[in-house]
Amino acid sequence: SKGKNMFSVKPLCSRQKMMQQYSNDVAVAIADGKKKKRLQWAKKRRAKLDQSSSSSSLTLHYSPCVLERTDVYCSSSAEEDGVLHMMLRIMDNRPQQRNDNNGNDNSSDDEKKIDAMIIENNTSCSENGNDYGEREEFLKKFLCKLASSLFNNEITAKQQQQQQLKNSTTPLLRHVATIVLQDRLRALLKSSSMNAVAFIADGSILPRKSGASNSPMSCPPALPFRAPDETDLSKILNVDMGVLINYLDESYAGSGYLEKMGEQDGRSEGMLQIRGLVVPKGVTLIVGGGYHGKSTLLRTIAAGVYNKVPGDGRERCVTIEDAVTVRAEDGRYVNNCNVSAFISNLPSMPGADGKTNVIDTTKFSTREASGSTSQASNVIDTVEMGASAMLIDEDVSAANFMARDGRMRALVMDESITPLLYRVNGLYISKGISSVVVVGGVGDWLDVPDNVILMNRYMPNDALKKAQSISRQFSYGHVEYAGRGVVHRLPWDRTGTPLQRRPDKSTINGFHDPEVEVLDGGLRIALLGDDVEDDDNDVDQNSKHLEDDEFGTIDMSRCEQLLGNREQLYGCGLCLAWLLGFAKSNPGLGIRDLLARMDEALDGSEGMRDVLQRFPGIMQTDCLHSIENSLWENIGFAYRPRKFEVAMALSRMRGVRLENVPEEDDEAARAEAEAEREAERRKKELLDLWNNRRKGKNKK
Repeated sequence: SKGKNMFSVKPLCSRQKMMQQYSNDVAVAIADGKKKKRLQWAKKRRAKLDQSSSSSSLTLHYSPCVLERTDVYCSSSAEEDGVLHMMLRIMDNRPQQRNDNNGNDNSSDDEKKIDAMIIENNTSCSENGNDYGEREEFLKKFLCKLASSLFNNEITAKQQQQQQLKNSTTPLLRHVATIVLQDRLRALLKSSSMNAVAFIADGSILPRKSGASNSPMSCPPALPFRAPDETDLSKILNVDMGVLINYLDESYAGSGYLEKMGEQDGRSEGMLQIRGLVVPKGVTLIVGGGYHGKSTLLRTIAAGVYNKVPGDGRERCVTIEDAVTVRAEDGRYVNNCNVSAFISNLPSMPGADGKTNVIDTTKFSTREASGSTSQASNVIDTVEMGASAMLIDEDVSAANFMARDGRMRALVMDESITPLLYRVNGLYISKGISSVVVVGGVGDWLDVPDNVILMNRYMPNDALKKAQSISRQFSYGHVEYAGRGVVHRLPWDRTGTPLQRRPDKSTINGFHDPEVEVLDGGLRIALLGDDVEDDDNDVDQNSKHLEDDEFGTIDMSRCEQLLGNREQLYGCGLCLAWLLGFAKSNPGLGIRDLLARMDEALDGSEGMRDVLQRFPGIMQTDCLHSIENSLWENIGFAYRPRKFEVAMALSRMRGVRLENVPEEDDEAARAEAEAEREAERRKKELLDLWNNRRKGKNKK
């Protein structure tokens, strides 16, 4: 492992901020007439804050995921391979020595103590303390001692015995071992023997303390996860951990969920056995009653694309990196998206002649998408970006996009929406995109799955055979669709496959040297660009954009895999700004290719900082410092996002205009399209023949 994404820092609590809030509470209490009651409440609150701020076990809402940061990276260059870099900002607030007219030192006792500490460190300072070179030398010595304390726990040279060093580095090596284990489990998912989307290990604690907390629920009342017995969904994985096996969490290893195999049958001494639930590729349903753990399991699978820190409870639960959560987003911005596989025959407002035109859904655009059209756009974006799995929860999806039962189909004949239920099998067969769907209210989904996980009192069960039996009973007599199976299984048509898109010239020019700002406390970001260039026909369109107050804003509040909070959201903005700058010099690349180039840059020797240094248009040192200063002052650092979240930010940015990348003249593609058209013609003939026969029977 490179090690560049092995760091997660728990934010500190600001005691000063809490004390200031207490002072404000007291002021409000005095201003009101209810002095006694409010003052008592404020004093109780202060006592509680005092207790919590002094407690070493204070738990805040930090991200449990291990994400690459802008201020920490591990070099991978040949010159300094494996060198850890940590960038710190030192706020030098040491007061200057104050002398009176007679030359006597009037500094306070605390100030004199600070000077005494500096002298103890064998660092001489000038009288006014403003000598930059001397301060720099002092800071270097201070940071060397800090780095030594991180790894040696401030052990002196006389005490550096082997056992003591091992004890001091155990937490660090446990963290590394946990990350390496997750990486190797994730690699096993891609092997031909497993061919799976996710793995949930036995003994994992899936539920959180609350919906607003990332900390695991206490056990009890939480129940450790346990895969069902004697089923294809349960597997035992063998992982070679080498010497790192000795640093895994001992409490977990001794609980019966994890077994160290030792040196046997020619296997490595560091071999590890882990049993758990495997979510295979294909169409998988997670079903069950309310409050039985369906959505909790899906959220665990969604979080499995990231590595977790020790103690999270889900650090043995992994998912393939390119699994994407898809949900409805009322009001999202959509531009030039081919949603014809799901949406067709949309009527528009009548024109001057009173005729109603039909909207072309192969180039669908709207400023305020509905639930169904937004979710259809999200699915198409996922297909376009090359994801291999979709994670869908019925609770946050559009009901009419997910499924339509037979009675509603009989009543509403002219329906514009082809539900996702009809397309999931075709997506997997044609594109290799798996679907993991949480379902609790629509039984038609039982006609399409390859796997069914039934959650009963937070425990999973394999319910595929029972689901297939119920499907045969309730689906008997379904109308055959042109001889290709039941009505719930439609093939994925070539016409519904999205074309590669790219930002057009007006979008690129409209965000020249953009600045990134976080809005709404970390729910939205905005790219603020310079005035657009007057370039041919783009002037009129750009002037319309500039009149829009929301131009450049991006609502990412419902992108559920942004688990790094506003730090990762800011990272999305930085990567998106880099992407638009790179697109200006490479106008022929589509979004998918641009994202691949972005990942190459992020995988460079300095990670996220490397992207900052290569930021288009800010090669000057002063501009780079201004971006770093903005990071320090507003957030502190930024997390690296996945390419899928960056693509989501681009497609949701208000005012963005996307155009299709011209397709190459491919003879094989033309032949395939012709074959599909012929198949569609035959399908229509069979359907007409079937309808005519039914009409003849009705007449008799």
